[in-house]
Amino acid sequence: EKRSSEIEKIGEAVEDIESKMVSLKNHAKDLANERKTITEIEKRISGLSLLMEDIKVTRITASNYLQQLVEQNILQKHKLGKENYYINYKLADILFNIRNMQEL
Repeated sequence: EKRSSEIEKIGEAVEDIESKMVSLKNHAKDLANERKTITEIEKRISGLSLLMEDIKVTRITASNYLQQLVEQNILQKHKLGKENYYINYKLADILFNIRNMQEL
């Protein structure tokens, strides 16, 4: 009977480990999906060339549009190397708050 009890405990421990492994696997998938989403968001805020591709305008026109959004305090412009990056902090704040709420 003692042996049977020990075998049951081992079985329970194995089941617990398997359950945790499945949970970790699902968490890893969630993180991968979240990373893809973040990558897409980063692409959207990253700069001029993507805007040009998205709305099919020239570089000068896209630059003018972005500058107007900066002047209206919708975007903030940051220079990094040769590139300008335009960030919508209001949107970023909403997205990060959603992410933080999901972690709770």
